[in-house]
Amino acid sequence: MRGRDLADQLRAAMIAQGTRMERPNQEMEPIFLLLDAGLIKVYMPNEVRGDREIPYMAPDRFRQTWEQFGLDHYLFVVSDTLPRLQRALGIFSLTELEQRAHGDSMTVTPAFGLPHHSHLRRNLYALLPPTSLIRPVYDAAIRPAADGLNLTLGYAEDCFSGRVSVLEVWESLYSADIVLADCTRRHPLVMYMLGISHTLGKHTILIAQSSEDVPAEFRQLEHIIYENSKDGLNVLCSELQARLLEFAQPKNMATNTVM
Repeated sequence: MRGRDLADQLRAAMIAQGTRMERPNQEMEPIFLLLDAGLIKVYMPNEVRGDREIPYMAPDRFRQTWEQFGLDHYLFVVSDTLPRLQRALGIFSLTELEQRAHGDSMTVTPAFGLPHHSHLRRNLYALLPPTSLIRPVYDAAIRPAADGLNLTLGYAEDCFSGRVSVLEVWESLYSADIVLADCTRRHPLVMYMLGISHTLGKHTILIAQSSEDVPAEFRQLEHIIYENSKDGLNVLCSELQARLLEFAQPKNMATNTVM
């Protein structure tokens, strides 16, 4: 990955996690940490000669030269050490690793185990009551809202038939950037998984067909009350797009993979 792309992604992820960017080139700090730890390596493509080994730079040399030459002249690669360390610590992104270094996160052992299925990664994951009655809400409001912003969307495959894999939902929640929860009728599974979403620090959007469906503890959070009718779902679609747009800007969209 080119140095500028890596720095831009780290900066966006740090802002999305609420880091105050108060120092010049603050996004470079996690790069220096990762280089010092031997978790990533850096080189200049113009120094590569034929079939010879890539001449990786010492971290100190990079510190001394990057401002002079500019980040576009450097390429970063993951070292062999990083994947082993990520698996051992249960850390799946460089951003998360940087947060651990600054004490902004905690280590837990999930009851459902570590997430393994990267194909479940989506920009938006919809937590819906497992009933066919909610299908029109998905088809007429949630799906069009995501499609209109070119966001990838996921939901439990068997949701509308009343069967849901809790393990699949857990892994999908972990991998999502934004979680949308329909609190209508306060379905226990939705409430349970919503709590997990908050614990994971995910951006969450709450919707419901009645204000009474939103638990009192959540009413101080932003939520949308919608009417389950053709006109009501059109309004919901527009409101969802406005909320999603706030989170879906590049500076706010967190990423679990930056290398």
